Amino acid sequence: MRIFNKKILLIYFSVCLLWGIAAADDIVEMVSDPLKLVIYTKTGNFCLYHSKTEDAREYEPLYDDRSQSSVNIYSVLFNGEMFHLNNKSGKKIIVSQTKDEITVTFQISLDFLATQTFSFVPSKQRSTGKILKVVTEIQNISGELANIALKAVFDTSLGEKNLIPLYTDLRSEIGAELMLQPVLEKDSVIFSADKGYACLFFLRNEYMTVPTFVYAANWERLVTKKWLPAYVSGRSFRKFSSSDPGLLYVWSEKKIQNKETLSVTNCIGFYDYRNTAETATGYAAYTQQTGVLVQQPIIVDQTASKSVVTKTPNTAQPTSPATQYTAPAVQTAAPVSRDKESAVQTKPAKKAAEKDYQYVQKLLDRITELEQSPDELSTEEIRKLRAEVDNAIKVMQEE
Repeated sequence: MRIFNKKILLIYFSVCLLWGIAAADDIVEMVSDPLKLVIYTKTGNFCLYHSKTEDAREYEPLYDDRSQSSVNIYSVLFNGEMFHLNNKSGKKIIVSQTKDEITVTFQISLDFLATQTFSFVPSKQRSTGKILKVVTEIQNISGELANIALKAVFDTSLGEKNLIPLYTDLRSEIGAELMLQPVLEKDSVIFSADKGYACLFFLRNEYMTVPTFVYAANWERLVTKKWLPAYVSGRSFRKFSSSDPGLLYVWSEKKIQNKETLSVTNCIGFYDYRNTAETATGYAAYTQQTGVLVQQPIIVDQTASKSVVTKTPNTAQPTSPATQYTAPAVQTAAPVSRDKESAVQTKPAKKAAEKDYQYVQKLLDRITELEQSPDELSTEEIRKLRAEVDNAIKVMQEE
């Protein structure tokens, strides 16, 4: 009986050892203290981890890493058809690693080739250590012109048990569904924070491709078969008794010639404030330095059908990283006269045009142009153009 038991134990430990070896082969890692990037080769997904204070050899995820991080999804829109950058379709994934970066290649379509390149880079914005830079490239190999877009969903986890699960460097609270348009707004980073540390989801910095839209909502509402989610401003993150917030980044559709590439850069970082006062919140720790408020918050009224933004009085000279970056300059034609500007088309566009992502991008570009103009009549034109953007987005969401 004892010999039989020993054989069972031997077989059991052998299986555990083989499983451990196999599991180790399923991941590729890259470390930049206090962060560790893990690429899951079976799913093609990745997750960012930070080292624990009590044991620097152990790491905790900065966002949800369930099912080998398959709850965090990058997706490609190619000529109206959506493809996920993962291995669920059984397509081939190739992972290669050098000293400073990891590259993952997805062979999921005969019409395009998708690659993601990961590296740790220094940042001018406040962060603890370097930040993770993710460059996603979609090369058109279809043989003809193609319309290509990219989006990314992240299942945030830090702070989801708090009353304020998310905030930005300018908004002290995001507790319900919100759609940001970073090309028009000055928020530079979204925080998912627990007590002592935060995950930084950047909106703009020296590397970022600024997204057209960023949705904050319940994760399940962001993972849809449609390209854009059904968005309801002010709807609570909470579903049943728990809160499960997520973020959806959307980069506009572009026309890409054959053999040319759409390139999008996204960045994720880490902020550690465990050495600050025990009463400090993540928001206060980031926006205050040596006891001086460097950036007053923007208070968002999320009970209204549209976000109403008001600024509180600022008694100190802003030095927040958000003031270092503004919406990128838009290449436009030569300046036109006031008479021509006042004749901007604000009539409802045709339904076919409203469904075109290029149409929405043109409206956003025109708004940026007007905001940089000293013309006092621009305010009314901007209001009308923003209403037109809202209508176009609603049409796309209803498709």
